Amino acid sequence: MKLENLFTTPTFLTLIRLPLGIAGLGSLLEGRYKSALVLLILAGLSDVLDGWLARKLKEETLEGKILDPVIDKLLAFLFLIFFASKYISWIFIGLYILGELYTGFIVLLYVLATKEMVPISEFGKLRAICFVISIVFLMIGESQGKEDFIDWGRAFFGLMFLNFIIASFGYYIPYIKMHFPDPPE
Repeated sequence: MKLENLFTTPTFLTLIRLPLGIAGLGSLLEGRYKSALVLLILAGLSDVLDGWLARKLKEETLEGKILDPVIDKLLAFLFLIFFASKYISWIFIGLYILGELYTGFIVLLYVLATKEMVPISEFGKLRAICFVISIVFLMIGESQGKEDFIDWGRAFFGLMFLNFIIASFGYYIPYIKMHFPDPPE
């Protein structure tokens, strides 16, 4: 890893997501739901902009390709723990965390071996959208005491979990192909 690669604008946007997300979680813990939502929206925007900007400015780096999903997973884990303790079965949380760790390990091995990122599948994008929608519904349900919003949050979490299982296969296939190429004809 090169230190100068951490000082690009896209990587800065990736790194700023962590304190924004942690501050958003802190706001949630203190019951300041509006500020939590603003901070989480800013963190989400940084997630969208970092990759786009890296490609646009031709500043894609291995460091950014590794940091982006690591920070995403860390923030997702923190929010899962916060909401799981109240609304979601710990069995699903445990399976999700194990799956994320395994998928992250496979992706990391692939990136280190090829210096390329595993392409994101449409299921992976849908999973991220379902996760955010789930968090928003749970936040609204918690702040307003509305059980129907909490139910919708749980439903989107279930959809996200299903997409997680499907998207995971998209990460394994390139890694498997790298180690087991098609036999010559």
